[in-house]
Amino acid sequence: MKTRRSAPLAHPWGAIAPLLLLLALLLPLSGADPGEGEDGAAPKRRPNILFILTDDHSTAAIGAYGSTLVPTPHLDRLAAEGVRFDRLYCTNPICAPSRASILTGLSSVHNGVIDNVERFDPNLPTFPKVFRANGYRTGLFGKWHLKSTPTGFDRFAVLPGQGHYYNPDLLFSDPEGGPPERRRIEGHSTERITDLALEWLFPEDAAAAERPAASEPFLLLLQYKAPHRNWMPAPAQLGLLRDPPLPLPETLHDTHPTRSAASREQEMSIAEHMHLFYDLKWRGGPQEDGLGKAMNGLLERMSPAQRALWDAAYAAEDAAFGAASLEGKALVEWKARRYLGDYLRCIAGVDDQIGRVLAALEDRGILDDTIVIYTSDQGFFLGEHGWYDKRFLYEESARMPFIVRHPATIEAGRVDRSLRQNFDIAPTLLEAAQLPPLAGIDGRSFWGAVAGRPEEEPPSEVYGHYFEYPGVHAVKRHVGIRTERWKLIHFYHDIDAWELYDLQSDPDERVNRIGDPTLAGVRRELEARLDDLRERYEDDPGAIDDALAPRKVAHDGRGLAVSFDPAPRRDHGGDPAVMLTDGVARSGSRFAPRTREGWLGFREGPLTLELALDKPRSLSSVALHLLDEPASWIHLPRAIELWTAGESGEFTRKGVVAPPRGDGGGSARWVELGGVETEVSRIRVRIEPLVTIPPGSPGAGKPPWLFIDEVALRFAE
Repeated sequence: MKTRRSAPLAHPWGAIAPLLLLLALLLPLSGADPGEGEDGAAPKRRPNILFILTDDHSTAAIGAYGSTLVPTPHLDRLAAEGVRFDRLYCTNPICAPSRASILTGLSSVHNGVIDNVERFDPNLPTFPKVFRANGYRTGLFGKWHLKSTPTGFDRFAVLPGQGHYYNPDLLFSDPEGGPPERRRIEGHSTERITDLALEWLFPEDAAAAERPAASEPFLLLLQYKAPHRNWMPAPAQLGLLRDPPLPLPETLHDTHPTRSAASREQEMSIAEHMHLFYDLKWRGGPQEDGLGKAMNGLLERMSPAQRALWDAAYAAEDAAFGAASLEGKALVEWKARRYLGDYLRCIAGVDDQIGRVLAALEDRGILDDTIVIYTSDQGFFLGEHGWYDKRFLYEESARMPFIVRHPATIEAGRVDRSLRQNFDIAPTLLEAAQLPPLAGIDGRSFWGAVAGRPEEEPPSEVYGHYFEYPGVHAVKRHVGIRTERWKLIHFYHDIDAWELYDLQSDPDERVNRIGDPTLAGVRRELEARLDDLRERYEDDPGAIDDALAPRKVAHDGRGLAVSFDPAPRRDHGGDPAVMLTDGVARSGSRFAPRTREGWLGFREGPLTLELALDKPRSLSSVALHLLDEPASWIHLPRAIELWTAGESGEFTRKGVVAPPRGDGGGSARWVELGGVETEVSRIRVRIEPLVTIPPGSPGAGKPPWLFIDEVALRFAE
C-alpha cells in the first residue's frame, strides 16, 4: 500500500464557510433570470421538494425492495411512480454522522460529526440554506439529532436528542429568532410530526396575509424518529403482525466462522444483548437496571388511555412467553420476532403518515409539482447474522433506501443500481431545483441518474469509515471500500483484521475470503483503491487515533490516593483510589468518542475528594479535568471549593470557582482552582453539582452526572 500523507482531521470551514455560503447564495440560478421562462415565456414554477427521512429503516422492510414482512403501500407507490436506487450507501452508518453528511455533502471528517456525540457546526453551508436564500420556504419537522439549533429553516419543530415516541417534547423555532421553545404535545410522534408539517405547509386557519404565496415553492424536511430503538408503535398499529409468526432471516443463528474477531466482540446480538423489558416490552424482564428504569419512564409518559391500549396489545404474547420457558435457539427466535414485530409496526405507522402527506399534496393539485424523496439515515439489521442495530459496513447496515418520485422528470418504475453515497444527496437536491451548488464538498450530484440520463463516468466504488469505538454496541472502528463485485474492510485501533467478500457469489457476506491465495491480486488492488479514497477524503485513521489518544499529564500529585464521599457510582477502569491521580487526561478532542472509559462518574452531591500528602508541601495550584457533555446528561458543576489543612489538621477554605458553562458540544475541560503558596498536608476539593439538568437539555429536571478523570497538583519549588 502507498504511504498515506498526513491529513487534517477537520475541513477548514471555520474561516471560509461564510464566504462559500455567500458565494453559493449570490450565484444566478442556472445562468437564467428566475423571473423569466425560456424565450421570454411565463416563468416556470420551480419544483417543491419533500424530503422524507426515517431512522434505521432497512430496505429489507420495504415492499418496493422485495420485502414481504410488512405492507408499505405508500412507499411502494413512490417507487412504482418514480425511481428506486438499490446501491446508495451511508459512509458512516450511524445516525448523527449520516444526517450531517446528508445536509452538507461532506464526509464525517470534513463536517466534524464522526459519532453520535459530536455537535454539528451550525455555521456550515447546507442545502436548506441555499434553498432558503433562493426563494424557497423551508421547514424542518421531526428528528434532528445534531445537538446545535437548526439553521436554514423558516420554521422548525424538532425532537430534543433522540426524542420520545409517546407524548414527545419538541423544540419549536421562535418566529422572532430567539431560542427555541420546548413544549410537550400529546400523541404519537410519527402522527404529530406529520400534523405539524401539514399545518406549516397548508395553514388554512392563518390570516390571508400570513399564508404562503401560491407561487412560493417549499422545501420540507419531514424526519421521523421511527423505526429507531426502542420501537414503540402508535396505538393504530399495535394490533398489526401479531399472527402468524413473522419469518426470520436464514442467518439469524450465524456463528461467523470466517469473519474476524470484530463480528464476535460486538454487543448488538439479539441472543445476548437485547433487553427483555426495554427492547422487547416483556414485563417480566429486569426493571431496576438503567434500561429498565428508562422503559418505566417511557410508559409513565403515556396517558391512561394510551397505556391501556399498550398493555392490552402485549398481554396475550406476554402470558404465552411466560408459560413457555424458552431456551437456546427457541428463545433467540422469540426475541427476534418480538423485536421485529414492533420495528415493523413502527414502519407501518410511517407509511400511513406518508400516505396522508401524499393525499394532502394531491388534494391541492401539487403532488406532481413536488419532487418526493424517501430515504433513511442508514440501514439496520433485522436479525441477519444474529444482530440488531447498524454500524458495520456490511450491506444490511450501510445500504440506505432511496426512492424519488417526480413524473415530469422520472420514468415510472425505474430501478437504478449505480453506486452512490449519502454525501451525494445534497448536491443532487440542489441540481434538481436548479440552484447553485455547494462549494468544496465531497459529494457529486446524481440528478442525471435520477432522471435516467446516461453518465460518462459513473462511480465505480463507495467508501465507508465507522469511528465510534469504544462506544455503544462495541463495533470496532473500520474503513472499507465497496465496488460492483467486491467489498474490503479493515478493522483497526485495538485490532488489525481484514475481511474480503465476493458480493457476486456471496451477497450475504458469509464467507470472508481475505486469506484466499487466488484473490491476492484482488486484495492488492482494493487496498490501493482504499488508500486512494482515504487520501481523497483526507481521512487518515492514524491521525485520528493520535487525536483521540489520552494525554499524559506531568503533575506533582501523580499516584496519590484519593478518598471519596460519596463513592463513585461508576468505575470506568482502574482503581478508584488512584484513578484521579494516574497522570492521564482523556481526550477533549471534538473527535473523541465519549465512551467515558477511564472516567469516574458521580450522581449524588455534593462530592468531596481528599488527598493526603506524604509530607507538608507548598502547594502552588490545583486543577480538575471534567467532562462537559450535556447531551449525555453530563454537566459541569455549579461550584468547586478548595480547602487545605496544615499539620494541625484543621481545614481552611481557600476559594471557590464557578466553571464557565460550555456550548453543549461535548468536551473535556480543565478547571483551575488558583494558587495557594502555603504549607499543606491535606487537600480537600468540594464539588457542588447542578441540582437538576436545566430546561432545554436532555433529561431536564433530573439529576445530572458529574464525570472527572484527573486531579492535577502543582507544588512550589
